[in-house]
Amino acid sequence: MTTNVDTLLERAFKGRWWSTAKMLPDIGRRKHYILKLHGTLQDRSTWVFTREQYDRVMYADPHYRGMFTTIFSTSPLMFVGYGLSDGDFDQILGHVRAYAGAQPPTHFALVDSEMATPYRRALLESSGIRLLPYSSANNHAELVEILELLRESQPR
Repeated sequence: MTTNVDTLLERAFKGRWWSTAKMLPDIGRRKHYILKLHGTLQDRSTWVFTREQYDRVMYADPHYRGMFTTIFSTSPLMFVGYGLSDGDFDQILGHVRAYAGAQPPTHFALVDSEMATPYRRALLESSGIRLLPYSSANNHAELVEILELLRESQPR
């Protein structure tokens, strides 16, 4: 999952992972995909930049919120390009903690090491999100290396 609208991840995975900015009914059964939560540059109608657009996506369409919660609760996810400090995201984490109890699903988040404070790490890890810090020095070069390693590890 990413909130980035650019095509960095699609380029990094060289088409091996399917990409979508729409919450499709069967998305929970798919593997190796990029879910672009704030849309994609190629389709202006999917963009989520303002509070009004966010509210439209998350609250006007209960199917979207339900699917997001289901995916979050049942599938291992990797968050890339997501700050993980949004109030709405904290609300979703609260639901996951309430439903999962002591057994939250395991997720991963590639985050700038400067953002991985001890408090934030503890909060996210209690919700099943393991932080994978990287240095953002050199224009996020370390992140690019991690993504390339992931791409290479995928079956062709």
